Amino acid sequence: MLGRLWKVEDQSRAARTVEAFGWLLSVEAIVILGAPHGVASALQLPPFLEQGAGYFRLTGLFVGGLGMLYVVSGG
Repeated sequence: MLGRLWKVEDQSRAARTVEAFGWLLSVEAIVILGAPHGVASALQLPPFLEQGAGYFRLTGLFVGGLGMLYVVSGG
């Protein structure tokens, strides 16, 4: 089962690109969920107010869902 994640047979170039983009989104989501203040400072966003970090983490969760969708679509 896990072997299919590393090497998919008969996968077109477009499908590999879509899957790679999905993995990239998944990594971004993990970073956003883990360190929202660090990501915000790297993006030069203003400091978060009371609930800003929570909403930014919610955005990271949404990005992670999109990443999973792209991985499944490409595979």
